[in-house]
Amino acid sequence: MTQNETLTISLSKADKEIIANYAQSNGISVAQLIKEAALDRIEDDIDLESYRKAIKEYYESPEAYGLN
Repeated sequence: MTQNETLTISLSKADKEIIANYAQSNGISVAQLIKEAALDRIEDDIDLESYRKAIKEYYESPEAYGLN
């Protein structure tokens, strides 16, 4: 079983209220909201880097392959 770790962040009162209200309106905990947001951002950055790499490779050697 994986052991959970704790992460502490500092927020302004206004930011904390916005986050808490958003989490509550979506029926999830603040921890779950923060976790999902952070992991989604990481995934988006990885996808963007993969896209940029693929575009660069295509422009260096513009070959296209069909599905036929």
